[in-house]
Amino acid sequence: MRKRLSGTIAWILLSLLLTPASTFADSVACYFFYNPSAPQQFIQNAKLSDLARLKGEWFEIIVPQQNGERLGFEYKLVSNWRQVEESFEGISFADRGFVKIKLDEYVKGFRNVAHYFSIVAKNHGAGLKTRIKDIHSLRNKIIDRAKAYLEMGKVFTFERLDDFIGVRLMLNPDSELLAQGDPESPEVRRRFAKQLGFANSSAIEKIEFKGGSDDQAKERYYRATHITVRMPDGIPVEVQLMSKSTAIWHQWDHPKVYKATTTNPWDKSKLKYYSTFWIRIINTIEDGRGTISQTQALTELLELYGFNQQSTPLPNLKGSSWLNDLDESMANWLGLPPADRFLGKDSALSPLAQRQLFRQLELAK
Repeated sequence: MRKRLSGTIAWILLSLLLTPASTFADSVACYFFYNPSAPQQFIQNAKLSDLARLKGEWFEIIVPQQNGERLGFEYKLVSNWRQVEESFEGISFADRGFVKIKLDEYVKGFRNVAHYFSIVAKNHGAGLKTRIKDIHSLRNKIIDRAKAYLEMGKVFTFERLDDFIGVRLMLNPDSELLAQGDPESPEVRRRFAKQLGFANSSAIEKIEFKGGSDDQAKERYYRATHITVRMPDGIPVEVQLMSKSTAIWHQWDHPKVYKATTTNPWDKSKLKYYSTFWIRIINTIEDGRGTISQTQALTELLELYGFNQQSTPLPNLKGSSWLNDLDESMANWLGLPPADRFLGKDSALSPLAQRQLFRQLELAK
């Protein structure tokens, strides 16, 4: 019996040794992405499926490669899975090690970023969220960027992925950090550098103001400032500045509308209209904070959306329930199910987030 068992084990070991390496390529191909179940923990052995994206009958892939002192990505379009495997079999151990070194730098950098901006948030009385892109967003972003750079005859490098690490500061609507201006102005760059605690304005690489007149002409009312900063260790970070109420709306809008999975054009259109309605309500209330024209501006916006008619009366803009009443009226008019509503017990927004929103949007007495 022991001889038979020993022979079986020997046969299994011999089979493993003789099996082509490509058979296991999907589990040991390359150091790269991190475990989505533990977003801040990088794993060393990524699956090939984490680096490949099916496009029709083709595979789009990105092959990490050392490009001087930088981590670059080679974009390829191949016709079958064997070609995907072959692309990764050619990666040397030195290149794999280089990828791991670069990722370790970003993991360490993320901890430093979180600590740095926790101090900034405290100084401005702001809420704070920090994140590293999840595995699927990261893959798609790098594939798209690497493809675009290839078309320009350039190599896309990891350092150009300026939103891999993200920070969101959620501010009171009167915060100086929410003041906008000319994004190319040296004075505006110096102002943001000072407000964010940087000694030199060269730390501010890019400023993008969202929600201005050009965006509004395209029915885009999300209002925020996105700033790309370069930390002292060289790691780029996307910093998003927005009001606390806008952040709550964004918390609902991003998965429900921006990342909507529905393929029905009519459902998408209704959700977009409904979401735009709510961000305009938030903007109008915040713009009128402390002024006697606040209620008037809000009333005019509601009339623009069809309220104050016989079928849709204007809500009473007093008390604590008018936001819920407004939401119910708009959702019913559009025929939205309770789970798609911005407010209410079935909303994806937590009761705590809704209570915070009610306090922040309380109309001036």
